[in-house]
Amino acid sequence: MRRGDRKTCRTGWSVIQVAEQSFLLDMLGARLVKQSLEGGRCDRMEVDTNQGPKTYYFNVTKVFEGYGKLGIR
Repeated sequence: MRRGDRKTCRTGWSVIQVAEQSFLLDMLGARLVKQSLEGGRCDRMEVDTNQGPKTYYFNVTKVFEGYGKLGIR
């Protein structure tokens, strides 16, 4: 979490498990509204927060690398 500001795909938080995204959103008090995959390796999460709607980005490259090692595409 110390790297990236989660405001764009390039600066999104890097995760190694999909469950990390839910955990981090919970920590931020954010409720997921819509999730989409951008550019094949970036999850765009549109959320509701106490401060209003926000969009966070997560780099999921390592998630897909793990899937590839397991033979899952």
